[in-house]
Amino acid sequence: MNHRRMILLSFLAPGILSGQASIAADYPTGPITFIAPFAAGSTTDAAARVLAQHMTKTLGQPAVIDNRVGAGGTIGLTGAFRSKPDGYTLVFTSLSAQIISSFSVPGLPWDPATSFTPIGQIAIVPMAMAVSGTLPISSLRELVAYAKSHPNELTFGTLGSSTAQSLAMATFMKRTGISMREIPYKTSAQIFTDVAAGRVDIVIDNVANILPILQGGRVRPLAVTTGERVSAMKATPTISEAMIPGFAMASWVGLAAPAGTPPGVIATVSAALKKALDSAEYKEWLQSNGALPADHTDPKGFSEFIDSELNLWRSAAALAGVINK
Repeated sequence: MNHRRMILLSFLAPGILSGQASIAADYPTGPITFIAPFAAGSTTDAAARVLAQHMTKTLGQPAVIDNRVGAGGTIGLTGAFRSKPDGYTLVFTSLSAQIISSFSVPGLPWDPATSFTPIGQIAIVPMAMAVSGTLPISSLRELVAYAKSHPNELTFGTLGSSTAQSLAMATFMKRTGISMREIPYKTSAQIFTDVAAGRVDIVIDNVANILPILQGGRVRPLAVTTGERVSAMKATPTISEAMIPGFAMASWVGLAAPAGTPPGVIATVSAALKKALDSAEYKEWLQSNGALPADHTDPKGFSEFIDSELNLWRSAAALAGVINK
């Protein structure tokens, strides 16, 4: 930085800081837009609406839910990135939209680590691995043993190689030394139908999606991918306890703001978020959707978590060969 620019900044900085303090002190004075990169009516959209409603009661201003769907959630995040960093545009982010898309979708204008100010994680979305009842497999160890004796014979269905499900499976195969064939599908419903019928052997998906197909015994649960068991599947072990100590890969949802949003505004929004997360209505959403309470509900903790997730999922993407930049 040259000498003239340093002098200029020394004069401007007090004014900038004063302006930010004024914004934070008055915030909020108008409606707050929550960008939700989820389809209206989806389970994650329902969570976003419950939280936004409770937060705006605390903040004393109305909420506007702006569903911007498409491109794996990146359309919504790009909209937030291009918004004024004043606290009046917030964005519900996710593993898929912010982390996985950052290295699987070329040409994004934002950086996952620096373009957004984390406010707080709102939920952990566990995945579960299940196997067709047509196979003689009832546990994770039996799956690995079968796969080793039948290399590259077993199949698993996903919605594509740049999804959390596919990347978690790539990591699992690497850690256990097995090889299975990935079969891409257009919808989860098609995967579930084929697993139940034995046309594809294994499925890995969000717990909320897996639960209905376990009825009747045509599909057997093997493990969940989180570090702890899930209440909706209490009898199903984690991958960590069943076979790979420390294994933990799960989807998640969080709240963020455009980078440069005043710290005082972030603190105000963070406090409102924590209060909303403690609401009975939101806890009911967690229970009914097989989700787990967030571990990183404050800005600092969520920021550190995002950094660790970037490393974890980038490594998984490298294993799967899906890094585009």
